[in-house]
Amino acid sequence: MDIQRKNTLAFLSNYTDKVVEKTKLEILRKRKRQYGTRTLNTPIESSGEGRKSIHKVSDTDGFNVVGNDYLEDVDEGTQSTKATLSEIIAWMKKKPVLVTNSKGKVIKQSSERRDAVARIIQRKLVFEGIKRTAFLTDLVDRSIVMLNGIENAVADDVVADMGKILEAHGFVEKGEKYILDIKR
Repeated sequence: MDIQRKNTLAFLSNYTDKVVEKTKLEILRKRKRQYGTRTLNTPIESSGEGRKSIHKVSDTDGFNVVGNDYLEDVDEGTQSTKATLSEIIAWMKKKPVLVTNSKGKVIKQSSERRDAVARIIQRKLVFEGIKRTAFLTDLVDRSIVMLNGIENAVADDVVADMGKILEAHGFVEKGEKYILDIKR
């Protein structure tokens, strides 16, 4: 016997919509990250693809937030990551990645210099992976409080189906009361 979960699913659908929006905002928020001696304070977003990929999916059990795999890698970090040279060059153009000299001055990027930097990045990704940011983990931890009140939706669903629950356990309705059917 299934309980109709209309109120619970409405609550969870609303919660999931909020998590989707908060995730998209979190991708745009500046985050401090250390790379050797350099400190970056930039958003995780570079190409727009991660934010565009975030959406809600419903299934028989409820709702999920899905997005591209790269976002999970950025959240959890990786020990090693493979990327093609063309992917890295495209990322460098979108980010944009600026190359500086030893004095910190931005230097003009020729295609040869850009390719050389892309190869360095490619090697570092293979040997060092992606640094963990925990942006999704932190978001989920902060979003748990938004589940406060779900017990009311669940209780409403149980109360709405109380007759079905009692009948499934051997009770029969007599007027406005339920009586245990001991003839079973």
